[in-house]
Amino acid sequence: MIRRIGVLGVNTAVATGVWRDFDAKPPFDAGTFHYTLIRENDSWMVCYVHESFLPAPQTVSSLVPPQAIDGSSGVDGWEPLFDGRTLNGWLGTYAGQDLGRSWRIENGSLIAIAGGPRSSLVTSRQYLFFDLRFEWRAAPKTNSGVKYRLLSFDRILDGSREALGFEYQVADDNGDLGARSDPKQRSGALYSITPVEHSLAKPLGEWNASRIVVTADRVEHWLNGTMTARYETDLPFASSLVLQHHTTEVHFRNVRIRQL
Repeated sequence: MIRRIGVLGVNTAVATGVWRDFDAKPPFDAGTFHYTLIRENDSWMVCYVHESFLPAPQTVSSLVPPQAIDGSSGVDGWEPLFDGRTLNGWLGTYAGQDLGRSWRIENGSLIAIAGGPRSSLVTSRQYLFFDLRFEWRAAPKTNSGVKYRLLSFDRILDGSREALGFEYQVADDNGDLGARSDPKQRSGALYSITPVEHSLAKPLGEWNASRIVVTADRVEHWLNGTMTARYETDLPFASSLVLQHHTTEVHFRNVRIRQL
């Protein structure tokens, strides 16, 4: 059953909904789908398909109250997700791999090691409605992102897993091949879906301020004070958050969240 069709541009739309298999047993009898549609001539073609089993219903009151990584209450409802010193609160997606080969911590920043095993970082907790803020700095050819509302994981390479879900793109807009050729792969975009016509990222070596807002009916992406993507959504569900490792260097700091 299609619940919503949103037209994001002249040639791009998304369809979301739910599916049900009456012959299957729970929890494999229901799920959600998210189709990205591309217009070709006079027809709409399905370009990307994300499907998942429907997670158990969760509400804001069922989630753990906001707490800092050390267990104390956050200031004004803000919960730091990275303490600047350790990977407490984060898990890796590369099965059995030492995260020190993929990430290092330096001067209060979390840095993806270029050429290291492709192990993204996943929060150990899930979030439903939130305001996520983080700062990032690109290196030459940076290709990374922050993912939310995860649908599933794909297994790639030698045991590494890639999180599938909605992605806030983080990139060297002038040096990454995808960002140079496709506005939907520039920093601040909903990756591969919403274009950023003019790069709003700061020059290499400078810190960018990003924000992802997820509510019951909409999602917003912000970059350096400007909204870069906004789309309507439904079928809300809680999910972990991901800092993507894409084998290129990128720096993150001041990663914090406030539940809405």
